[in-house]
Amino acid sequence: MVRISATGILAIFLICVASGTAQRMGGGAYAAGNDPHMTMGSPSQDYDFVKNSMNVVSAEVEWSKIANAKATNDNVKTLANETITQDNTVASRLVTEAQAQKIQVPNGLSGKYKKEADKLNGLSGDAFDKEYVSALIKLQHDDVGAMREEAKTSKNSSLADFATKTADQATARNDEAKTIEKQLGGK
Repeated sequence: MVRISATGILAIFLICVASGTAQRMGGGAYAAGNDPHMTMGSPSQDYDFVKNSMNVVSAEVEWSKIANAKATNDNVKTLANETITQDNTVASRLVTEAQAQKIQVPNGLSGKYKKEADKLNGLSGDAFDKEYVSALIKLQHDDVGAMREEAKTSKNSSLADFATKTADQATARNDEAKTIEKQLGGK
C-alpha cells in the first residue's frame, strides 16, 4: 500500500490547481448558458457530492494536522494519523473520479470548516482533544449520510461504488472516534 502524507496530497492538489486541472476538469470552461453545477455533462448531484466530499476530506485532514501538533491523548493522536492516512487515499481517489467525470474539484476550506480549524487552534489540552473528536464525529456522521445517499441515488456507477466503499471506511473510523470520545468523558 502506498502512503501519501497530508503534505503530499496537498502538493498533488496544488499542482492540479497550478496547472488549471482543478479549475477546468476536462479541458475547458463552461459553455455559455450551462448551469455552473453541471460540468461537461456530469449531473448536478454528482458535482455536489464531489464538491462536498472534497470539502469534508480537506477539513478532516486540516483538523487532524492540528491534532497531531496539539492533542495530549495518545488515542486522539492515533485517530488523527489514521484520519490523515485514510483521507489522503480518499482525496486521491476523489480527484481521480472527478477527473474521469470532468467535475471541478474545489480548493481550500469553506467557511464553517475554517471556523472549526480556527476554534481548534485556540484550544489546548483536554478541551482540544474533546472538541477535535466531537467535531470529527459530527462531520463524519453527516458525510456518511451524504455518501450513502449518493450510493443509492447516483446514476454514475463509479461514483456510487466510491461512495459505498468510502462510507464503510468512514463509519468504522467514526465508531473508533466515538469510543475515544467516551474515554475522554464525552457522550
